[in-house]
Amino acid sequence: NTIIRQSGLDIGTRIDPGQEGTIVLYVAKAQEIEIPPLVGVNINTAKGILENLGAVVELKAISSEALSDEEFSQIKTMEVIKSDPEADSIYIQKQDSKVILEYYEESARVVPNKTRLKTMIDQANEVDKTIFTPETVKVFETALQRAENILELDKQNQTTVDDAANNLQSAMEGLTILVDKVPLQTQLQVLENLDISSLSTDDRNWRDETVVDTKMILNTPNVSQSQLDTQWEIVSSVIEGLKSQLEGRE
Repeated sequence: NTIIRQSGLDIGTRIDPGQEGTIVLYVAKAQEIEIPPLVGVNINTAKGILENLGAVVELKAISSEALSDEEFSQIKTMEVIKSDPEADSIYIQKQDSKVILEYYEESARVVPNKTRLKTMIDQANEVDKTIFTPETVKVFETALQRAENILELDKQNQTTVDDAANNLQSAMEGLTILVDKVPLQTQLQVLENLDISSLSTDDRNWRDETVVDTKMILNTPNVSQSQLDTQWEIVSSVIEGLKSQLEGRE
């Protein structure tokens, strides 16, 4: 508020302490501004509204680069996210009517190319998961879900999209086909049950080494069916050879 004139005593009149006298001060009431709700309004539009009301506006840009892709996808740039004072707060005096508007600035992030990611997802959805081991299927499903989430988001950087596609490709390549170990396990049992005590040391060592090799293959993580089939043929050949030696001694 500002004093604009006075009455009762002339300007410059001296009065003693305790002396009675009346001075009337005429005060001009400062104009007040009410802050309207501006959150979600375009920053330039909001600035114009406040300036038309007589307020001094300061714009405070906030970088979105520190946001995660998920957070970034939820925001709108160049819109008011906060005003200080806030909307519906007490009226502010016009001579002190500085209002700070915060907003996310336009991001340098560009729309990424998702063509490869979309292709990888389409291929992944054609995979018959029933023929692969549960462990590798779990990794594959996690990578696929992540890729689909990235594909649906409106805003990401190219690195995030490429990483999702690469992870999905690696998971697909890592799928391990379920194998049938029963035939080899059966042949191994036949080999171990052969009574070759009458055969030479070389023959017994031949059998023992084959048993060790076969057990190693059976316990190999992610062993392929072709490896199992090849070892089955080796075990079968050893069995036939040992039986032939036994028959020759009869």
